Amino acid sequence: MNTLIEAFQNRKIQPKQKIEFRLYYDKKTGKPIEYSMQELEGDYIVIDANTYARPKIDIIIKDGKIIKHCTSNVRKLVISPEDTSGTQCHKDDICLVTSTAQSVYWKVRVYE
Repeated sequence: MNTLIEAFQNRKIQPKQKIEFRLYYDKKTGKPIEYSMQELEGDYIVIDANTYARPKIDIIIKDGKIIKHCTSNVRKLVISPEDTSGTQCHKDDICLVTSTAQSVYWKVRVYE
């Protein structure tokens, strides 16, 4: 019984480790790369537990702060300015992908 009490009194109590929630991002574009609690290479900001629990990719980081980004990007199919980039379709019906001489190249343009 005495050894049990001695073992209990001599135990080493480890201090609690502070958990740090991180959001790694690309410094040039501000777009998020990864949410992590680990120490990784790259630029990051420290975020709270709620933000970490509900990760979003439709945000931008600017000056060390999260900025809500508009998720309603508009995409439109437009005729390609170059004659050889995009998807080659029939000139009268865009639904028909073809490689004939009478065709037009189309590509998607994103308006943010």
